[in-house]
Amino acid sequence: MAAVVASVSSPSASSTTSVAVPAAAAQDLRCLTLALVATSEAKEQAKQAAIAEAWYFMGRLDAEVPGIDLKPALTGVLEAMNKNPHTRDIGVACDAEFVKRGADLRNLVG
Repeated sequence: MAAVVASVSSPSASSTTSVAVPAAAAQDLRCLTLALVATSEAKEQAKQAAIAEAWYFMGRLDAEVPGIDLKPALTGVLEAMNKNPHTRDIGVACDAEFVKRGADLRNLVG
């Protein structure tokens, strides 16, 4: 988790304006944060799944909050989730959504 904190909390090279995250996108931001943490901690096969999950939630955020400045958004969420006793439950919900959407995709093509 420390590597993710360092990568998202370092100052941005650009001075883009941060975009407020609406309540509807907050869960996707939490899910993206957890997926990024998983990519930093996972072994190779699990890392591939975590990367795919991060792409999924990042795509949702791009649609919901175009132009979001992810560094400060991720930093704030990561700090909040480090103190949240329900973080594991949030992760389970994120994984369940990702797995369901993956199954939906497999059903479309297969």
